Amino acid sequence: MTEEKRQAVAEMQAQTGISQRRACSLVGVSRASLYHRSQALLNDAMLSARIRELTLERRRFGYRRICGVKYSTLTT
Repeated sequence: MTEEKRQAVAEMQAQTGISQRRACSLVGVSRASLYHRSQALLNDAMLSARIRELTLERRRFGYRRICGVKYSTLTT
């Protein structure tokens, strides 16, 4: 869910005084997704940093070997 939809729900509640359930229904989102914050961005940033480290250490490795090294070092 995008931050715009979260803001739309909050603004609707503030301006009209309708319930959160009704505001979510009108915006078209579930109430559970209103509270859920994705952890993917943090994980992707850490993963990208680790891939960059490995490519600097092992310049001649291809993407398949980098992924193999990445997974073996991340699991240990």
